[in-house]
This record gives sequence, structure tokens and C-alpha cells, in this order.
Amino acid sequence: ELRLIPPFDIAGQVRFADDQARETPKPPTWPDGTTAPTPPPEPRQLQLLPFDRQFVSWGHADLGADDSFTFEKIQPAKYRVEVRGMPGYVKSIRAGDVETDGSILDARNGAPGPVTVAISSNFCVISGTVSDGKGPLTGAQVILQSIEDPTNVQFAQSDSAAAYKFRVPPGKYRLALADPGSMSWGMQGPDLEDYQPETVELSAGDKITKDLIRK
Repeated sequence: ELRLIPPFDIAGQVRFADDQARETPKPPTWPDGTTAPTPPPEPRQLQLLPFDRQFVSWGHADLGADDSFTFEKIQPAKYRVEVRGMPGYVKSIRAGDVETDGSILDARNGAPGPVTVAISSNFCVISGTVSDGKGPLTGAQVILQSIEDPTNVQFAQSDSAAAYKFRVPPGKYRLALADPGSMSWGMQGPDLEDYQPETVELSAGDKITKDLIRK
């Protein structure tokens, strides 16, 4: 028995877990201490990304002055909710009477009822150095992959001091020193098993150090 679900709207409200998550993102500071030019303000938005697909956006919703939003004509699916124009990440989502940690919104059965998205600025930091048998490695590619959603992948390159850094939401991740150009990619993201990834579990605000060695 197949039940067809027509496109539907998802309406909701953003709740900020701290004041910093509400602020306009600040321009970066250069190594010499100067600040980058201030760009035009980016619209405050929430973006829907299909949970099982890479590099695909299904839609976005602008936040109103009262922090409300509406996604229009959404297809039934499981989504990851991301933040644009705000210096935070999705801490939790309440859909109808069910609240879950993280950024996953389950809309496979249609509109889930009123949605509340909690945004926090309490990021986690993973940093360290990269080396091999000869010494520090600059320009090495480091990959961080979410275990919950393997299509959620971030890259970092070791700098002139052979250091790398990720600033990410809490969760479970795989961390590997790898070559993105030669690894196998599938619908569920890159396959890191050949690179002996480390498993890292982060709680809100954690700052950990992981030095990586190329074998």
C-alpha cells in the first residue's frame, strides 16, 4: 500500500540558546591583527539538506523579525537543518511533541506539526598537528565525517606550522588524514576505512587535541 503525500509547508520558530548565537557573524581577523572588511549582512536563514544526499539543497527559509520561518512546498524526506547568517549551529529540533538533539528533521510522513529550532553558539573545536616519519607536514588534507550523517563532511589543510583546526557542533565523528582526490566516494559520503580513521565524540564546548601521523 502506497500513500502519496503532496508537497507541504513547515512553519516554525527559532529559539536562541545564548545571546552570541543571535549576533551577526563578525568578520575574521588576519594574522597581523587587522580585521577583514565587513561584508554586507547575510540574510538570516535556515536551509534544508536531504539527509542521504551530498551537496544538494532542498530549500531555505528566511527568518522574520520575530524569528519565525516557513519552508514552502517541501517533499517528504529526512533533512539536515543548517544555519545561514547566524554564528551558531542547530542544537535541537522540536517537531510537534517530539524533541531531538542535533539538526535532523524527520518529515518523511508529511508536515510534523509546529517546529522549534534551537540554535547555540557553543561549538566544539578539534585541532592538532600533522606529521610523518620525516617531520611536520604542511598542506596535508584532514577530513572530518559525521557518523550520524556520513554525507556531512568537512575538510581542513595543515598550515605552515603543520596545524589544522575544525570548529563543529557536538556529535560523533570520524577523523582521518587522507587524500580526497584518490579516496572512494559513494552516495553516503567518502569511504575512510583505508585511512584508519579515529572516532571522536564531542559534547557541547569540548576542545580536544588530536595529532595525526601519516604512516
